[in-house]
Amino acid sequence: MVRDCVNVLVTMIVFTEPFESSTLVSMPPRLGGIRQQFGRAPWGRRDGGHGAVRGHQAPVHGAPQVDDEEDDDLRDYVAELFVTNTLTGPVAQKIFYKADRAGAGGVSDLAKVGKSGQAKKNIHRDLMRKLMRGCTFPEPYFCSVPFLNKGTGEEEIHDFPVLLPHEALRWYIQNNDNRMALWAAKPEHSIFGEARAWCDKFEVDLVKFIPLGVHGDGVPFASKMRDSLECISYNIITDLSGVRILYTTFPKSWSAGKNTWDVLFRVFAWSMRHLMMGCCPRMREDGGAWKSSDDARANASGKALGFHAAVLQIRGDWAFYKEVFAFPHWKAKQCCWKCFAKNSPGEVGDFRDATANAPWRNMRISGHDFMRLQMAEGDNTIFLVFMPWHDSGHGDGGLVAHDGPGCAGRCDWQCVLGCVAFAQGPT
Repeated sequence: MVRDCVNVLVTMIVFTEPFESSTLVSMPPRLGGIRQQFGRAPWGRRDGGHGAVRGHQAPVHGAPQVDDEEDDDLRDYVAELFVTNTLTGPVAQKIFYKADRAGAGGVSDLAKVGKSGQAKKNIHRDLMRKLMRGCTFPEPYFCSVPFLNKGTGEEEIHDFPVLLPHEALRWYIQNNDNRMALWAAKPEHSIFGEARAWCDKFEVDLVKFIPLGVHGDGVPFASKMRDSLECISYNIITDLSGVRILYTTFPKSWSAGKNTWDVLFRVFAWSMRHLMMGCCPRMREDGGAWKSSDDARANASGKALGFHAAVLQIRGDWAFYKEVFAFPHWKAKQCCWKCFAKNSPGEVGDFRDATANAPWRNMRISGHDFMRLQMAEGDNTIFLVFMPWHDSGHGDGGLVAHDGPGCAGRCDWQCVLGCVAFAQGPT
């Protein structure tokens, strides 16, 4: 079960390249395509990326010869189409096979995957293994997460992979010195006011601050679309491409409800606290010592990141807010989180009363009121409160889920403006 999610995480790394926007900074054309997403590591080339793979067969007599740079472009272009699901594994393998037969260099190893196309069931796996060879992206972090065993109906704890935000952002910036200048909030950005207020509050240099937006949603999959893949991702708000960086993903059928979401966002909050402080963690999220699989993290322990980041936007649909934040569902008696409209036919405040003088129109709910109502009803609402923020009367320790202007679906999240909770955890 966990192995499948690791494969999904590794595969989706290729979607996490925040592309530079030409509207912000004039940049030279991108060269090498998807290869740049892995810094100095080309697509699993055994010769280190210099020319053709050693041992590839001699070119067919009379075939047009291409230089090494064109070979690299072909490998990278087809690989990008494959990992972004534009091409299936068998189709990509056939292209590599025919290109190799035609004399193209640098594709021989990919032409031979799946026993040169004969073992079709193994092609996708073999291509992924070769393309990800030499990948320098941070390894997934494994944390103990409760999931539901559908067979027994009981919760089980599994070591589950996530991609930590502070590690992913650190990797991107280390592999491209221009990114920090591209990602820093500027007056022309709609989020500039919130970013500047955050930096002023925590005495952080605005040019070293990355504003983030979190997104949660599910995508139908499996036979007859009977399950959905729950995805938690985030994006750099100032990157106008809107490309999202994956945090984690799991089938909805595995979910143990709040228990699953709570742990996943607790780990996310732990990573975000270190982005707020601008340093790498000194221990695991549960306060324990680094494991043998955390050697790279142990070596980076306490080191400065060189930048800061915080969540300034949260986006999702009603189902996401209900599942994660314990928002009322549409059938509940108190069905709205912005007003006191009720799902109670005939009662005062019934949402079916759509007249101009309907009582619920003048009975608005603030973020604080909503939080108090949920707690009074016994709902330990999971607030995505990993963004260090300030709020009157709550002091510097407040962590608030805040939606800034320009957020897609902004009206869906305004209900939690000002809701404050305090995150405790190891640093």
